[in-house]
Amino acid sequence: MMRPAIVVAAALGAALATAGTAREELVALRATLAAQRTLGRAAGFAAELNFAKAQKADPALAAEVMYDVAVGQREDRSVAARTLESLLESFPTVQPWAALATYELGKAYAERSATQPKAIELLEKFLTLNLADPVRRADAAIALGRLCQATSKLPQALAWYRAFPEQFPGFPRQCAEAVAAVGLVLVEQKQPRDAYPVCQRLQAEYAWELEARRGILFAIAQALRGGEDYEGAVAAYDKLLEELPQNDARRPQASMGLAMLHLQKGETAKAAEIYRRMATDKAVVPSY
Repeated sequence: MMRPAIVVAAALGAALATAGTAREELVALRATLAAQRTLGRAAGFAAELNFAKAQKADPALAAEVMYDVAVGQREDRSVAARTLESLLESFPTVQPWAALATYELGKAYAERSATQPKAIELLEKFLTLNLADPVRRADAAIALGRLCQATSKLPQALAWYRAFPEQFPGFPRQCAEAVAAVGLVLVEQKQPRDAYPVCQRLQAEYAWELEARRGILFAIAQALRGGEDYEGAVAAYDKLLEELPQNDARRPQASMGLAMLHLQKGETAKAAEIYRRMATDKAVVPSY
């Protein structure tokens, strides 16, 4: 079996032997790599990157080839990230490839908590580049909300989530996610009562997003109980239990929470009734 360095040299030599325009050379190179069964593999990627480095007179083609290689390397995120970093270092203003590399590198960095701050920086930069790509722009915007929330930058997360439905109305699933996330962030910010309008908006505009609404109601109830807002918590649990299906895994916890609230308020008869209902309904009896 030929060593990778020999494969690279042989492939480049074959391409140059049929030299025409740079793009014709690229086609010849990829044909040679395909014949050698190295196209889309490490040795083939190395040959394409060497080809890109040689295209000093055609930076647009060089950047395009580097981007194509990075996309092909996606199964190994760290290797793809290094290729994208090299592209941005060598061709920071060659569009659309620099913008696409900025997006892909931001997405790659988002997968590790240690590099999430850098991911935020890259995705914010991508959105300033005004690339005519609504799918990637929408994905970057919702990703920024998630990243800011994950890194405890809650005001920034709230801003991204709130802006999303207005900026990207053609993406209803992500719009519903953004609206629901507003409610959860408000709960995280210890403003659970402010999350109720979010539930109402979900019901009015995204009625199919039942699970998100129930998740927010559960978070509201738990937060109000933890904050010793007993009246508010009772109302939230009551509303939640109205919406939860009988076999929902959250019913036992919600029922127990409501019963404990009634006991704390001295309403033992109401608490006893809840426990009686739980005892006769196997679907809501907690298992340990």
